[in-house]
Amino acid sequence: MQGTFITDLDVTEDGFIAVAINDLAKIQVYNIDGELKNEFGRGGRGPGDFRNLMSIELTDSLVFGMDSGPSGRINAFQRTNPEKYQTFQIPRSTNGSPVRMWLLDTGLFLVEFRHAFNNRNINEELKSTYELISITGNGEKYFAFDNKMNEMFINQSNGGFSVSSMAFGRQNFIVLAG
Repeated sequence: MQGTFITDLDVTEDGFIAVAINDLAKIQVYNIDGELKNEFGRGGRGPGDFRNLMSIELTDSLVFGMDSGPSGRINAFQRTNPEKYQTFQIPRSTNGSPVRMWLLDTGLFLVEFRHAFNNRNINEELKSTYELISITGNGEKYFAFDNKMNEMFINQSNGGFSVSSMAFGRQNFIVLAG
């Protein structure tokens, strides 16, 4: 059975491609020739499981998958053995639930938080808040910035991140948090 709801992709410099397939609750890793090399995760609520797989990162030794929503967590799988993994709870935020993540060269994750759309905030301008989070140690987190528009492009380079201009003349309104 093939999944149909792809939520994220990541590619390594040596040509491996990771695909997050939400409806299968799996991360599939392919080589440059399109051969399936491994699968990570399964549907469920426990460690190593995904309920809402939305974001992935692939390194030479690890495969990270983020389960978004109120129970946000990051599963870190050993790339050579899908049965060896650790699960890290994303620290709660007053800025909503985690929806996406990006691994930075510093080892920190840039995590986007957003409140769910509901009848209480229907007249408010929705925003995303971005926080830097460590999944090792004491789970420190730092506010990075708020973005009042729900569209943006994150560019990871030189160990950090930057926000790119929007296409078609749209604008980002970024406010430093904290």
